[in-house]
Amino acid sequence: MKKSQMGFTLVEIMIVVAIIAILAVIAIPNFLQNRKDSQKSACINNMKQLAGAVEQIKMKGYTAKWNDDPVDDDAKTAGVGAYVKGFPDKVLCPTKNQAYASPEEASLEAGNETEVVVLCPGPVDGHVYP
Repeated sequence: MKKSQMGFTLVEIMIVVAIIAILAVIAIPNFLQNRKDSQKSACINNMKQLAGAVEQIKMKGYTAKWNDDPVDDDAKTAGVGAYVKGFPDKVLCPTKNQAYASPEEASLEAGNETEVVVLCPGPVDGHVYP
């Protein structure tokens, strides 16, 4: 009587490995692109939040400071941290984990002194708001 052997042949294992490799070649670039896009969206949202805080401070007639100082009615100044929760520790660019440039630095770098500009230190293109 012939004994049946349990197991897989080399050809069957190689076919399964080839199928997994093909799926990985398709899935990994898509995953990396989606990750990059989500980091870019998070970064742009952070910059909108920071620019909005600076605009709120300016609308009150105060001078915005790029720190977490409280609102000072006597000196007519307010820190951005008074309007953005977790500033500056939790408001970092997700791609590089660095702080954003202050509007004064960014406006000078962008050549635009009238609008509030926040620049991202990250390497991804398109990280400028507005």
